Amino acid sequence: RKFYKHLMNGVSYILPLAVGSGCLVALAYLLGADVSAYRMENGQKGVWTGISAIDAGGMGNPGTYPMAMWLLTAGMVIRKIIYPVMAGFIAMSIGDRPALALGLVGGMMAANGKSGFLGALLAGFIGGYVVLFLKKLFSFMPKSLEGIRTILIYPVAGVLLIGLIMLLINPFVSAINTGLNNFLSSMSEVNKVILGAILAGMMSVDLGGPVNKAAYTFGTGMLAEG
Repeated sequence: RKFYKHLMNGVSYILPLAVGSGCLVALAYLLGADVSAYRMENGQKGVWTGISAIDAGGMGNPGTYPMAMWLLTAGMVIRKIIYPVMAGFIAMSIGDRPALALGLVGGMMAANGKSGFLGALLAGFIGGYVVLFLKKLFSFMPKSLEGIRTILIYPVAGVLLIGLIMLLINPFVSAINTGLNNFLSSMSEVNKVILGAILAGMMSVDLGGPVNKAAYTFGTGMLAEG
């Protein structure tokens, strides 16, 4: 029950972000945006290299459809914060407010390290339990130094630990995440209908229990992955 509580605390916060991002990008497509023209790599700001015309009038330029450009940029920016938000709130559910920073850092490392939804999920749980470990480790300190523990020790030691752990696990989780996304992208229309039916059955089978949660989390994760 605790596991599901922590998991849902993170997933429920990202659902509005995932839906909002997806709808903005879809609207940008509708207005003629070319999503492949958008670049957001190595922490750089989004750069437009071209935008498709909505009719047969040939190629446009970034100024041709400013609303499409704005919508696509907004949608992509929102997508970048989905993973830190999810990891942050999972960690906070486990280790209270000191764990929020660790989850945010771990989630951002997951996003930059291409481990995506799965990496952010792990980062949230790792960040929360790292804070619980640090609380136990420094429990010998007197109550008068509680402020130093919360403001200095937990963030600094915690961020160092989550950083090291994420550096170690990112390559493995990234490979799994990429493989899953490639598998789903390569599915035929018939297979996608079957997958949808299986997920729908899982959602309805146990009224919010573990099977339902697995399907819900998978669906939200794929939304977040675009």
